[in-house]
Amino acid sequence: MTDSTTVSEGPKQADLDRCVHCGLCLNACPTYRELGLEMDSPRGRIYQMVQVKEGAPITPSYIEHIELCLACRACETACPSGVPYGRIVEAARADIEAREPQPWLKRTVRRFVFGHLLQSPRTLSAMGAALYLYEASGLQRLVRASGVLNSLARSARSKPLRLALSPRFSSARSGTLFRLRANGATGSR
Repeated sequence: MTDSTTVSEGPKQADLDRCVHCGLCLNACPTYRELGLEMDSPRGRIYQMVQVKEGAPITPSYIEHIELCLACRACETACPSGVPYGRIVEAARADIEAREPQPWLKRTVRRFVFGHLLQSPRTLSAMGAALYLYEASGLQRLVRASGVLNSLARSARSKPLRLALSPRFSSARSGTLFRLRANGATGSR
């Protein structure tokens, strides 16, 4: 995480200038293929980053388009100009983090997840067990039926991810493959 006092200059102009907007990255980009929006393609995001670099404000729309990037870097392999897109998007995210004040709850959750939860296999296993109990007890169905989670939805186009949890969730099971069944539930192999 970036400290709020850290000054970020955003992506380097030389990296942004390497993009010639040829469009060869479009088919390689999973968010562009899924959403079909130019601003959710690598060249669209680079265009937006150039605008911010030239003084345009960081808007919620800009933040959303940058956050929707999976940072898979598939576009880098398709790019004939060698645009270092991974480095560019990371710099843009650091710039957003440094320039835009984050809500207290978001900062606290991120600090817990990255500073404690993911650092300890024991804590991660305990969280997995708690999530399994949440699902197995029927509490998950009750919460979803109440509609309380609807207000937390990020956008109308987001869909809940349905992954059936195992009662023996642990880091020892990492690497387990999950196959999607026809009814939308999953099972481990």
